[in-house]
Amino acid sequence: TPLALAARHGNLPLAKQILGYHGLEVDLKNIHGRTPLAQAAAWGHAPIVCLLLKHSRVDVDSKDHYGNTPLALAAEEGYEPVVNALLKREEVQADSRNAFNATPLALAAERGHQRVVVCLLQRHDVEADSIDKEGCTPLSRAAAMGFENIVRILLGQSGVEINSKDKDGYTPPAWAARRGQSAVVQVLVERDELDIDSRDDDGYTAVMLAMDEGHGEVVQMLTQSVEAG
Repeated sequence: TPLALAARHGNLPLAKQILGYHGLEVDLKNIHGRTPLAQAAAWGHAPIVCLLLKHSRVDVDSKDHYGNTPLALAAEEGYEPVVNALLKREEVQADSRNAFNATPLALAAERGHQRVVVCLLQRHDVEADSIDKEGCTPLSRAAAMGFENIVRILLGQSGVEINSKDKDGYTPPAWAARRGQSAVVQVLVERDELDIDSRDDDGYTAVMLAMDEGHGEVVQMLTQSVEAG
């Protein structure tokens, strides 16, 4: 629709003009199941997001074919101004789940969007240790991808479990070790609650996973942690 095109391309004057038409359907979805609000959010067009949010008939939590809300789409791409605009609306479900049971926080953590992670954690209704269909938490995702600052932030949240296991028995330290994320491993080994001897479903510890993948620096860090402990 013309409104969808204006939203996708960030054409604010055109969007304002179209919204002035009486009887306009503001939530028509495209072939991907995305409304104009969702498209504006996915492309980071904060002014259009704010404009659409003023419309009384806009569904702020509409889901696309993958179950992503406008907030989830903006969080995944790291569009902080859009995330902030959406979070100002109390009715926005800050902890919505998509088809993979991933929350906006999990999507932002996996992509390394630190400022968005901080924004989301300021909402009281966001679960910091949510679990997706793979059994992974935001901490697991951030650890696997090597985002040590996000790992620190998440570990500072109440209820976040450093030794949580996914469906294959991998913990956040195991993911970091397997991927050779030495900076993350350094953050994790500083935590007293770390279970360095935790094994996955195949019987591998984090040290064994790091050895198997040839990550010598990580092996050394974990081995020193075991000896110190």
